[in-house]
Amino acid sequence: MWKEDVALAVAMLGIIIALRSKNSSEEKQISNRTVGLITFTASVGWIIFVSQILIPGVSGHSAHYGELYSGVGGSAGGMLSTLIHDPGNITSRLASSETQHFGWQLLAPYGLTSLLAPIELLVGLPQFILDAISNYPWTRTITFRYAAIPLVAATLAMVEGVAFACRRVARIKNLRLVVSGVRFLPLAVLACAVLTTFSWGPSPIGNSYQDGWWPLTENTRQEAQQGALDTVPDDATVSASYTLVPQLSGRSEIYSFPNPWKSQNWGVTGSKNRNPQRIEWLVIDRYITDAQGQKLLDSLIAKGKFKKVFDQDGMWVARRVNP
Repeated sequence: MWKEDVALAVAMLGIIIALRSKNSSEEKQISNRTVGLITFTASVGWIIFVSQILIPGVSGHSAHYGELYSGVGGSAGGMLSTLIHDPGNITSRLASSETQHFGWQLLAPYGLTSLLAPIELLVGLPQFILDAISNYPWTRTITFRYAAIPLVAATLAMVEGVAFACRRVARIKNLRLVVSGVRFLPLAVLACAVLTTFSWGPSPIGNSYQDGWWPLTENTRQEAQQGALDTVPDDATVSASYTLVPQLSGRSEIYSFPNPWKSQNWGVTGSKNRNPQRIEWLVIDRYITDAQGQKLLDSLIAKGKFKKVFDQDGMWVARRVNP
């Protein structure tokens, strides 16, 4: 997230600092505007440095996340060109029902009080727009990291929004009932948070809890999975099923199967696969291996390149015996 997400938010903070100086003394205004301008410029400079210099310089390719926005230009310049020559492509994504639902799920837990502080919402606006115009629906889902910055902005805006409402209503002298009622606004926010947690939250009390990746029942394959992991030497080069890679990653070289035989989520566009002869061990969960992966495994065994040394409850381990 540090490569661009946080920098976008910090850039907007720079704008907020500059805007917040209007009710200060002239000297304070100049100071705040200077700080805001420096913050904004440094953040934008960081984004340009990372996306145009650092990532291409290290990887030899353009920033990989540009593919998320290939439908609207794929880069900052491309997006600007799309906005000028085909604005409907962008506005239709911003106005889609999917984007509206995403925004609703971000704001509803706070009882929409975040809308009372639009300046604070600016912190998450660039990331929200990027999430909305991307090619992939998961960027518009609150359960993934793409919602992190907009959620922080909505939270900040909620705090400021409630404070704003309380201050404004407190000035009304002839409406005591309204003044008394606004004191319960924080409780209303709490009620909305609880209600939305029940409705779509991932916690044990939420309706989405059953959809999580966490185990809801006892893992009947735990013994077989642990046995497969324990079979592999600590310093061996491994290709493993993606669900097992984290448990085996404490080594100098590891791949998610079928890499490096077949490129899958490997490197950046145009990256060459490494030599499969580097692989010394295979650790495979055959229950989640697709037909092509199964065919590759059978071929490696049939050709005598690997020998199976562990086979239990769908967990399969083999070591290399021939180059």
